[in-house]
Amino acid sequence: MKRIAEERNLTTVEEISDQNIACTNCKLCLPYIELMLETGETEFSRGAVRFSKR
Repeated sequence: MKRIAEERNLTTVEEISDQNIACTNCKLCLPYIELMLETGETEFSRGAVRFSKR
């Protein structure tokens, strides 16, 4: 995901979603994609992401 976002110069979840790459259906990946874009990390420790009721 990070490589694709960098190759396509995508910097927001909305841009990734608009291109039907991720975050288009159930949205469970959304907090991970947000964190990846924010930190540049692609692996997260348990509890790194908190799910909210959106």
